[in-house]
Amino acid sequence: MRRDGDLRVDVSRLEFSDVSAIRAIVDVARNAASGRLVLRGLPDAIVRVMFVVGWSDLPNLVVEEK
Repeated sequence: MRRDGDLRVDVSRLEFSDVSAIRAIVDVARNAASGRLVLRGLPDAIVRVMFVVGWSDLPNLVVEEK
């Protein structure tokens, strides 16, 4: 956790994730009392899934560009 309240997670070594794991990540962002969940290095396939289902629009979830 940083001073700005953001939780930054480097997932660049993640090779596979099923939908339930992605949903768990989204739930962390949704339930954050303050700050944002910032994901760094998210694989393109998972970014596409999050975009298709609308999870990329959540204000507390940020996917950093590679």
